[in-house]
Amino acid sequence: EITRILDVKPTSTQRRGQPFSKRPKYIATIGGWFLDSISHVKQRDASSHVEWILDQVAHSSGAIRTLKVRGYRIDIHVGWFVESNNTCPSLIPAVMRRVGLLDIECWFDIYLFPEDDL
Repeated sequence: EITRILDVKPTSTQRRGQPFSKRPKYIATIGGWFLDSISHVKQRDASSHVEWILDQVAHSSGAIRTLKVRGYRIDIHVGWFVESNNTCPSLIPAVMRRVGLLDIECWFDIYLFPEDDL
């Protein structure tokens, strides 16, 4: 339904009550529709990745608002994988404005890895 409404193909999905595709021993408690920028954006800055996501759904702003009214949770999650705790993700003002206009929460999950694990 989300694919049809947004007219965008997801990177992955999950169905409530079904095993996760990447972690099959875990059962999804909620459904999910995911769009991932990692294979499309080579830059390592958060703004470029968030901007790519926004570009994919730019034609669907009305649909996003409709889904939110219907109770769907819509957010942008940025996984930030770093080798040093002396770095942090940031968004440029133009990207923050676009996220704000859609009234979408954007949050960061930061993972610190030793350099050999990246």
